[in-house]
Amino acid sequence: MGQISQFITNHWEMFLGLIAILVLIFINELYAQKKRGKELSPQAAVTMINNEDATVIDLRDDESFRKGHIINAVRASSDDFEKKRMDKYQAKPIILVCPRGLQSQALAAKLKAQNFTQVMVLAGGVAAWQQADLPLVKGK
Repeated sequence: MGQISQFITNHWEMFLGLIAILVLIFINELYAQKKRGKELSPQAAVTMINNEDATVIDLRDDESFRKGHIINAVRASSDDFEKKRMDKYQAKPIILVCPRGLQSQALAAKLKAQNFTQVMVLAGGVAAWQQADLPLVKGK
């Protein structure tokens, strides 16, 4: 322990630089977390759908959607949000779903910037939904 205090005493500029970098990383992480959509497990998504009337928005292509989607899900693309077609969901809780949960986070950040108030993402996407043995509906 004495060596650490001696190092700090002899190299205080380097130690302060390390502290400053750690603080900046922490602030950057807080900012990034604020912009991202809250991630939900499949079980938490079911709770949101049942108890808070959350709307599931499926971002996959038409063919994947027809092969199987979450019941009552709305098929949409990120372009639909730019055309203001989805503004009716701005004040409602929405759960974004994509194949693996990666595309949804990018769109969630954009939607938060467009004043969508309750944007959530299904962690792991449809793949996680299927792994949790939750049902998918086929067809439109």
